Amino acid sequence: MSHFIAGMLMSLGLGMGLGIGSIMAIRNGTNNSPIHTLVTLMGCNVIDISMMILYYFGLSVVFSYPKIQIILYVVGIIILTKMSFKNIKNAKNVLDLSGNKKKQSLWKSALDGAGSALFPSSLIWWVSTVGTVLVSRTSHLPHFAIACAGILFGFQLCNVAYFIIVALVDKFSSNKIIY
Repeated sequence: MSHFIAGMLMSLGLGMGLGIGSIMAIRNGTNNSPIHTLVTLMGCNVIDISMMILYYFGLSVVFSYPKIQIILYVVGIIILTKMSFKNIKNAKNVLDLSGNKKKQSLWKSALDGAGSALFPSSLIWWVSTVGTVLVSRTSHLPHFAIACAGILFGFQLCNVAYFIIVALVDKFSSNKIIY
């Protein structure tokens, strides 16, 4: 039980911080509908589960090499720079307050979440934070599985919190309130 609680508390503490996955989820939720927030975060969780499985089989050794981390950081900087220029270019577009939202599919939202979880800085964050909790438990499979369950449960609580926030903002930010 202590492994579950340690994993849950760690993921609650780290999961509520705004990372690239949660920002992507909030953006998808506000641009489409609140359910897209949950779907995007579920896409992130698929990658989290995959990382846990890979971690059990020794992925931590690969990501512990400084050269690998530097490569991931450089790739992340390049991607963030490209995203920044794209956002600056789109900043001159007129803001549409008509309430007409362009919809994207739930599948696209899930892929956005998975993509944000595979972002190089997200991988390094995952290895350096979540991974440290799991490394001490990899020798004993039941403890590892219980810690993984606690981490995933904590992430799901964060997902529900993000969903509630986006749903409330969506509900109370109608055009009547803006004007």
